[in-house]
Amino acid sequence: MKIGQNPEGITRFYLAHDISALPVGTRFIKNPPHVTQTPPALVERARMPEVEAFLEEVAAQTDAIALRSMGLMFVGHRNDPTLATRFERTPELDQLHRTLVHGLGKLGCDFPDLSFALDKYKPHTEAILLDEEERLIMGNISIHAKRPHPKISGLTELTSRHDLRTI
Repeated sequence: MKIGQNPEGITRFYLAHDISALPVGTRFIKNPPHVTQTPPALVERARMPEVEAFLEEVAAQTDAIALRSMGLMFVGHRNDPTLATRFERTPELDQLHRTLVHGLGKLGCDFPDLSFALDKYKPHTEAILLDEEERLIMGNISIHAKRPHPKISGLTELTSRHDLRTI
């Protein structure tokens, strides 16, 4: 299935840490401040309760993670790059990312594009620019709904949040 396709009965979502702690149900035109945890995923809507249960279990077993800024980087397409803050890829963050990608795959989630996942994962945020060495605490995993139109990239709504254990 191609990334632009969104047939009925399929849910399309991102997992991210929402930096601004927006309330569940918030809708937005532009992406909220977030650090992406997995590539866009496609799954049958009927399996979303299993996805939510898996995320709740992962969150309950994962301590909040400190993210340290590594300075600025460009992300996106070569002809339209976006300036972003890059974060250190700590063992804790790497483990969380791998757990999410592999676990969701076992639940039937399809990742049409893994070009920035697993060994190529580069944690960053496009929404805020932080000086090198600044730190954030990542305390949740959130599901963000993906815009259904293939020519408009971005997230449309924060649909659920699963809080990581506090440090």
